[in-house]
Amino acid sequence: MVTLDEEKIKYVKRGETYGLLCLTVAVVGLIFFAVCYPIARVFDLRALLICSYAVSPLLIALGAAGSAACNLKYGKLADKTISQYIIDICLENPQAMHPERDSLTFYVSLDGCNFEMHANGYKEKLVFDFSSFKKLSPMRRASIATEIGNRITVTFCRLYERGAKYKDVNYTIAGSKKSKLVPIITNGIPDKKSFKVYLKNK
Repeated sequence: MVTLDEEKIKYVKRGETYGLLCLTVAVVGLIFFAVCYPIARVFDLRALLICSYAVSPLLIALGAAGSAACNLKYGKLADKTISQYIIDICLENPQAMHPERDSLTFYVSLDGCNFEMHANGYKEKLVFDFSSFKKLSPMRRASIATEIGNRITVTFCRLYERGAKYKDVNYTIAGSKKSKLVPIITNGIPDKKSFKVYLKNK
């Protein structure tokens, strides 16, 4: 059974914590300047004025740079790990995607830290267990849902390119603002937006 690499997730979460700390340093720099500069001007405190000019930009620059570096490094690793895990789950249980059917609607829902996906009314479902993250932020939930949608899109556009015939294939993400059906193939032809997603991710 495919599982997420818990050690890698711990490493990612630790890196994201460093990023938040760096962002906090930048915010502290902004607050320090916002508080100290007016006081220094009102009471003509030259030392405090110089300090606010010297310290605040340094804190803001270091904090922002550190936060950006952490987001780039650990955010990319998290996205790559999540994407590969979703691919592995789909490859482990291809029958649950029912590629033999020519008309499919995939329903993706969130239950705690688990995303569940099933096609039409079939009992078989794919479960993507993200409990290693302990808690999923709204941004992470959205990125995971998008990645699952992308994987469905890539799978059926690839099958279409290889000669498989489909009438209609689409998916919906339960609970999202865009819970309407997202078309992948309509009347036997790939949707333009979905095909662009396929070309970008294949």
